[in-house]
Amino acid sequence: MQHKAAQRTTHWCGVRPLQIFSSLLHTNLQPQTAQIRMDDSDDSLNLSSHFSGGLVEIAALTTLIGSAAAEALVLGDRGGAGLAWAGMSAFGILSLAKGCLAGSAPDWLRSTLGVRDSIVDAALGMRLDIRSKYKSSQDLARRDLGPAKAVAVIIPPTAQQSSSAWIETGPLHLTDIYALDRFATGPLNSVLNSPEGDLPVVYTFIRDPSYRPVTRADWIALSLSSLKLVEMYALFRLGRTHLYWVTALPGFFFLSAALLLQSKQATRGYARHEQTELDVLLGELPSAKVPGGVTRKILLRMPENFRRSKLWRAVWSLGALVCVASLLATYILLSKEDSNTFLTWLSFQLLWLGARLVVYPVMEGTDLMQFPALVGQDWQDLSPVLKTRALRLLWALAGYQMHVHPRGSYCYLEDQESIGRADSLLMTFKGRYRTAVPSLPRRCEAITVAMLGIWGDTVLASAAWLGGSTLAGMDVYDSVIVFLEVSGEVVAVPAVRVLSGTSLKAEIARAMGDPENSRPRFRMSKGLPNAGTGTYWIYWIPCEDGRWLQLETEEMKILGRRQAAVMTDAQVSGRLDEPSINVSMSSAEDVKEALSNTEKAVAVLEKLL
Repeated sequence: MQHKAAQRTTHWCGVRPLQIFSSLLHTNLQPQTAQIRMDDSDDSLNLSSHFSGGLVEIAALTTLIGSAAAEALVLGDRGGAGLAWAGMSAFGILSLAKGCLAGSAPDWLRSTLGVRDSIVDAALGMRLDIRSKYKSSQDLARRDLGPAKAVAVIIPPTAQQSSSAWIETGPLHLTDIYALDRFATGPLNSVLNSPEGDLPVVYTFIRDPSYRPVTRADWIALSLSSLKLVEMYALFRLGRTHLYWVTALPGFFFLSAALLLQSKQATRGYARHEQTELDVLLGELPSAKVPGGVTRKILLRMPENFRRSKLWRAVWSLGALVCVASLLATYILLSKEDSNTFLTWLSFQLLWLGARLVVYPVMEGTDLMQFPALVGQDWQDLSPVLKTRALRLLWALAGYQMHVHPRGSYCYLEDQESIGRADSLLMTFKGRYRTAVPSLPRRCEAITVAMLGIWGDTVLASAAWLGGSTLAGMDVYDSVIVFLEVSGEVVAVPAVRVLSGTSLKAEIARAMGDPENSRPRFRMSKGLPNAGTGTYWIYWIPCEDGRWLQLETEEMKILGRRQAAVMTDAQVSGRLDEPSINVSMSSAEDVKEALSNTEKAVAVLEKLL
């Protein structure tokens, strides 16, 4: 009966303990009829082989167990010493590989790879490039991220004292931030909110000159991680394979990387020498359809997160390969070792796991930003360099709005080009701004103009929100500032533009129209996504004599020399009444109302400049 019960016992991780126990018991009861041969050739009844083989499978499962502490350590939450201790134990090695992959991968790719989580966001944040193209990988990633929490300008040391509003060919990098890393959260939480309805207060990060990025405790903890040599020696004496160095490979790789990073002072806080800085605009950012919130925080000259360096990314890239290779090789070699070697290996992994869990909470975190003060200044009191840096955040916010605009960022390619030429256009705006184009000859029906640049609704909406105005994105939806040369004079003029189109819009107009009406039309409401093809901009630029210059884009392009039609109010109303235009405006009065909002937004922009 005992023998039949043993046969019904199922395998557990490759071991049948009840069957072996039953066989041994049966042997003791009937020594002359059921003697079990315990020799090396009979693996099925070899206790050592069964026991060792089963535990190897258990080890395979335990090494796959996730470890939040290991992932945080490998992402630099405890500096170089924490990085070295991350690879001490094989338990949680898959979390190490995941953390390394998250650190080395571009921000936009983390969600696709399935390696983005709260630990990764706290260590690295989540940023995208504002200057990415329409339907690029980064632009497509924005669809699932929701609204951005902040925009930032990343400034390398070579451009930190520049008074240029925009360096077209320089190294400035604009980003929209969807998750703030813990490194930046501390200082930004200390920044006070700007007063509602007024120009913002700008804060500047002041570094602590006595701050030490590497402490004595870092070196002590780093030296203790060399105890991994004890495990190597024990496995070398007991084992029959190269398990001793394969299982220690991640630990010594991260130890070597930690020594390099600490020697470069790139493992904690900020370095004493010059490093990349971050200018941040934090708040409930506005979009074309959603007004911005009351929270507006500006912090300049904040040190960049040390984990964003190329050296850290190189460590993570190699670390991911080392962890995966060590994991696979350890499984293979453990199956060839005896039970004594395995139990020794298992004991050391449990020891290092416990030590790692002690090291993580005891060591000082690396994201504690020490600074003597955050100095706040009113906008009007900023130095020229600081005001220029604060204004770059306006361009960054305008660029972010283009990506989330219902019209699509492809409609704003020349707006982006104009923002890139902010230096020359700012000089024109400050010295040659006019409320209308100088009067033209009365009998003039067309004139050639040179379009030099455009600041569209995204720039004006950003300026209105940043300056504390109540104007929202829908108020300036059709507003624009045009920079043009007309009659030999270069001027900046407020204007109105609408986005028209054909194809599907025309089909909708015919479907919605009266069959007895020979001119069916459908007026598109503001804020709706583009439909169909054949879209183009129509510009109406006011003249001092009450007339308008009308220009239309060719393949969505307006910059360069163009032929502008000179039109009266009646002619503008007639153009708007055409069934093919499909815009929300119906007469010249609507154009004048939109022009009034443009002038209000320009007044706020002038205060900022």
